[in-house]
Amino acid sequence: MESSSSLRPLGEAADQDRILNEPLRSSWLQRKSKETTVDVRIVDDEVTIKLSQRKRSNCLLSTARILHELHLELLHVAGGNIGDYHIFMFNTKIYEGSSVYASAIAKKLIEVVDRQYTAIHF
Repeated sequence: MESSSSLRPLGEAADQDRILNEPLRSSWLQRKSKETTVDVRIVDDEVTIKLSQRKRSNCLLSTARILHELHLELLHVAGGNIGDYHIFMFNTKIYEGSSVYASAIAKKLIEVVDRQYTAIHF
């Protein structure tokens, strides 16, 4: 398990007329279970999630449901197969006024994906 987190000033805005002094929220977390790896990166209000799992039942529907429950707006999904693994990338945005942490996202996704796998194979 690896993780990183930081808050740093944004600096000058693109228009050079305005300087933002608000801190930029930034965190990164990776969690693994026996069959699943979840990598969560949060920068400000954008969340990028990489979900890797051994080839088995498709978890896209349950993952989309979990993202909705966590108040994340799904912006883009990409997926592919690499060797014996399904790899999915989710780009999401945190709803305004909502607060969510990388650890909560990773924990919930691993819990749901692994439970789905167990239900299908036993």
